Amino acid sequence: MPTEQPPPETELQRHDRLYHQEQNPEITDAEYDLLKRNTPSAAAQPGYPPFPDFAQAPHPEPMLSLANAFNQDEFLAWHARTARALGVNSFPMTAELKIDGIALRLEYRQGALTLAATRGDGATSENVAAAAATVSGIPKRLDPPLPDADVRGEVYLPVSRFADLNRDREAEGLHPYANPRNAAAGAVRQHDVQEAAGRGLKFWAYSLNQTPGRTLPPSHRQALAELAQRGFPVNPETVTAEFPEAIARYFQAMLEKRETLDYHADGIEVKADLPEHREIMGTTSHEPRWAIAWKFPAERRTTTLKDIRISIGRFGKLTPVAVLEPVAVGGVTVQSASLHNEDYIRERDIRPGDRVTVERAGDVIPRVLGPVNDDPLRPASIFRMPESCPACGKPAVRPPDDAAHWRLNPDCPSLLPKTLKHFVSKKRHGHRRAGRTMVPGTDRLRHGAEPRRPLLSHERAAHLAGPDGRKAGSPDSGQHRGQQGKTSRPDVVQPGHIPAGTERVPRPGQRLWRYSRHHDPGRGRTRQH
Repeated sequence: MPTEQPPPETELQRHDRLYHQEQNPEITDAEYDLLKRNTPSAAAQPGYPPFPDFAQAPHPEPMLSLANAFNQDEFLAWHARTARALGVNSFPMTAELKIDGIALRLEYRQGALTLAATRGDGATSENVAAAAATVSGIPKRLDPPLPDADVRGEVYLPVSRFADLNRDREAEGLHPYANPRNAAAGAVRQHDVQEAAGRGLKFWAYSLNQTPGRTLPPSHRQALAELAQRGFPVNPETVTAEFPEAIARYFQAMLEKRETLDYHADGIEVKADLPEHREIMGTTSHEPRWAIAWKFPAERRTTTLKDIRISIGRFGKLTPVAVLEPVAVGGVTVQSASLHNEDYIRERDIRPGDRVTVERAGDVIPRVLGPVNDDPLRPASIFRMPESCPACGKPAVRPPDDAAHWRLNPDCPSLLPKTLKHFVSKKRHGHRRAGRTMVPGTDRLRHGAEPRRPLLSHERAAHLAGPDGRKAGSPDSGQHRGQQGKTSRPDVVQPGHIPAGTERVPRPGQRLWRYSRHHDPGRGRTRQH
């Protein structure tokens, strides 16, 4: 009998996969929330199926997502429904910041951490206990110990650490993370515990749940206080209020304060404080009726798109970049933003000279949403991707199954500085003194600027030499203390050569690399490429 084919992926399921599994969202949080609201509830499942290469763990109680309110009227409507169901005019509520990270459920048995489970699809999850044990704020043991405990919270990446992480990724020729949430999710799902530990993740605990034989505190606020006593970090921006007007004032205060926080918060969560009220309200198949997430509005500004230039990636990808008239968005001055590919530009009809709307996706990455529609002086010129590489003039093509354009020339002069920059980066050989001066040309490769001529072998050797003629980083030069004898050798890297450990996908018409063997001193073994 023929195998039954699975049903086609819906638009919401596709964006769930991109967001939860691939950490590569294509739309903003606001666009996703709108799509989810307009999708029938049967198709709107929380989370996404867990990764098969992790041990899976069922949740004793479903980990559900919260319903959203996008303005004060929607919040007041939720409050009125809940009060009416409880038969009261109002009820105690706890309000706390909605941290944009990855939710974890921690199981403690006899005081020891035994399980750390992601949300998964709400019923089944991934066990990421090894990575979770490296997160600051997650105790491995409770002191004093609890017989059994089920603690839920949010793993997040501090905004300050996120900027450093993206800077390192760009230096290595990798795409930056779209927001701190994606970076945190990718780290928690690392099998390499050292890699997860190096991300600098932190944790906020936000609930203590029922376990067999254990009585919960008489209120959510008291449960948070008990978690703090046991060593869990609890967000200090948490309040308890009886009336919705007080919650509205708290929302406004947090909206004004969020730019000063070192973590990304995209709204507030309002919950019934008393367990008996939660029991009366119950849950739907997707969300609890006793809680709601009141989302912050995305901050947007308009500015002029002065030009669209081409950025050349280390692997030859051509990316259009918007050059903007500087504008302050969410406390940050935005001067440029990626336009991703030609399809993105065409779908939004973005043209050089337009007045455009800009926001910071996830309050971090600048994003051009599109032109201002009522501009009577809109330019007529339409942007088209170049048919040749701006650096070498050789042909650039767009493969049929790809949204990006790629340059075909493996000896493009833009390759050498980027390859050298990757070669001496933190993850490769870690030469901290190698920068734009040590790697000539890297300061001229932004936005398609004409690169400098690559240096010949003897010129590179002279450039790397110190003022006394000794090579920078040599045992006698005084540089790289503690790493004597481990000098960088960028002068042996030839145009078209890829250091070991990097991967390159051949493009149509591109010649393949010869089979060779390259010793990688940083890893102590020989790699084939």
